[in-house]
Amino acid sequence: MKKMVMIILAVILIIGSLIYWLTQRDKNIDGDFAASEKVKVEKSQDSNSNEDQDIDETIDDIPSNFTDTTDKQKEFSKKLKEMNDEIKKCQQTVNAQFPIEKLETNAPAFKNIQSLKVALDNFYQAVARKMSKSNEFMQFLENLPESEVDSKRLYKQLSEVEDCGDFEEESIIDMAITAAQDKKWSAADRKDLVSTLIKNFRDQLNTPLGLHQVVSKVEILRNLVDEEFISSKNGQDLNNLQQLLDNSENEFKNNLPTDILDNKYPSSREISDMKHMENEIVEKVRDQFLDTLTNVENNQ
Repeated sequence: MKKMVMIILAVILIIGSLIYWLTQRDKNIDGDFAASEKVKVEKSQDSNSNEDQDIDETIDDIPSNFTDTTDKQKEFSKKLKEMNDEIKKCQQTVNAQFPIEKLETNAPAFKNIQSLKVALDNFYQAVARKMSKSNEFMQFLENLPESEVDSKRLYKQLSEVEDCGDFEEESIIDMAITAAQDKKWSAADRKDLVSTLIKNFRDQLNTPLGLHQVVSKVEILRNLVDEEFISSKNGQDLNNLQQLLDNSENEFKNNLPTDILDNKYPSSREISDMKHMENEIVEKVRDQFLDTLTNVENNQ
């Protein structure tokens, strides 16, 4: 069952929040859902099925190369390539600013507030360009007749789509906080860091983004309060935002198709429907989040 979850996650990689929530579901964070998953696992074991092996064999059976015979198929390949090319550019930019192998407080990006602001702006701009291409691809996918791209082909090619920036954000900001503390940055420099983050958060919130990106930003703000980079006056606002987010997250999780694990090959329509559901949930928290950012600025 775990293998099935991971493969479904790979198939819908471009929908970041589905990755986030299905991962949480696989980790059995929610008790009720955990019980439900346990029943599925036990049922699978009782039937003596070797699901992991079946899935691996299925992946190998799907060809790696596809021939485009219609205009829509050619356009699909073009849009997919454009998205993947932008992701590669994003990865190069992010790694140049915050190289994984050198992500420590004495790395160039954390030398001082000026270098960090430049690095953060470059990071968020690269992620924004990636998000724009991903959303463009999703809009194309929404209007793509299912008969044009076989679900197995969709499964194979989307499983190879990578990510950029979304899941590094919290680690990078945590490192920035540590660097500011270790290097004893002034109150003005710390305020400048917060202002830079708020500017980039607001820019992202004014574009289509995934629920997991909202979750990440709320967690960052709460951490900034804990580390006294943000006034404790914002604590109640953030608590209220967290409550709204928790309710929205639960709604999103509870509305996910319960049979998603039984479908090895989600169709373009199913993927689009899930993305629409995610967008609706994000809209419920967007305005309050923007108001919270304004309050944080006013209390600086």
